[in-house]
Amino acid sequence: MNITTFKATLPDLKKIEDTDWFFAQAKEYFPQFIKEGYFKEAGQEDVMIIQRVKNSQGDFVGLIACTDIKDYLAGKIVRHERTLEEKERKMMALTKERNAMIKPTMLTYLKIEEITELLLKYAEKYPAYHQINFLGEQHSFHIVDKEKHTKKLARMFKKHLPKVYIADGHHRFATAANLYKENPERRYFLSALFGSDQLEINEFNRIVETLNGYAPKEFLAQLEKKFDIIPLSKPRKPQRIHEIVMHLAQDWYALRLKEEEIEKLTKHSPAETLDVSILNRLVIKDILGIKDVRSDARVRYVEGTKGIDEIQRKVGKKEKRVGFILYPIKGKSFITVSDGGETLPPKSTFFTPRMRNGFIVQRF
Repeated sequence: MNITTFKATLPDLKKIEDTDWFFAQAKEYFPQFIKEGYFKEAGQEDVMIIQRVKNSQGDFVGLIACTDIKDYLAGKIVRHERTLEEKERKMMALTKERNAMIKPTMLTYLKIEEITELLLKYAEKYPAYHQINFLGEQHSFHIVDKEKHTKKLARMFKKHLPKVYIADGHHRFATAANLYKENPERRYFLSALFGSDQLEINEFNRIVETLNGYAPKEFLAQLEKKFDIIPLSKPRKPQRIHEIVMHLAQDWYALRLKEEEIEKLTKHSPAETLDVSILNRLVIKDILGIKDVRSDARVRYVEGTKGIDEIQRKVGKKEKRVGFILYPIKGKSFITVSDGGETLPPKSTFFTPRMRNGFIVQRF
């Protein structure tokens, strides 16, 4: 695939007193922040940027560069999620108002050690332009401005990566494609490329605001038709695929899909065999009566990085509210589904590290 340099616009940290407040507001106030001089170009040359992120889950390295919209339209940048027209329209309006992309789309690819080693080498060669501490993460940005090095990176990605996968930012890519169709000069789009060894895939957990008229004991009896139910003495996360941990009426249970139900999965597509699909189909739809998890307000989502305590807090003492903790989707399953042209159910994955609004900007 093709990657190229770009004219990088970065925040001027000397002018920003409260980084937590500033970057939390960047999504809404970016045009105003630009006018007030809170951003500046990182030199005169087009560059690539190596980004290192340290958080509680590890130390990650990736490359910020521009990808080719033609690769996206040709299917070399692989999607796993359907986009919504209304959200695309809103994103298009915001992008035109800002006249910029203020957050890279996150792309991933199967681990390539040569690429990881080169990124780490250049991160040592080029000192950090600046560091941003935000929401418990430390982000360091190393500006690669020598043409021989940016060309080497471009060659490496072209040689090793026939395709990459969208981890986060499907609507941003759809918006970029629409911008390109309006104006072919806007062909290259800000992206963050992190190898599969440089990302963690976390689960998205569920809080459901109904038992569909069942008392807790009746709900357990319905679940027992499809799952072996193991009471837990204390809360924990699932330990394997086809196990879902449930918080109901102040108690905790492990739900393990029965063997006969596992055998039935051979008739389903890869996406339909994922635990998130099993939960949606066998529990949320068939037992709790919720037909569309995309639009039903009774289903709420909690990032796995927020931990068990967040599920416990949100379920609370309410008998008609139930929480589900899922086993994270593995990278191999994510890629199998994407390569098969399938889509993941909504809120199936929560990737870390996260790209943040205003850290790196591509102005048009």
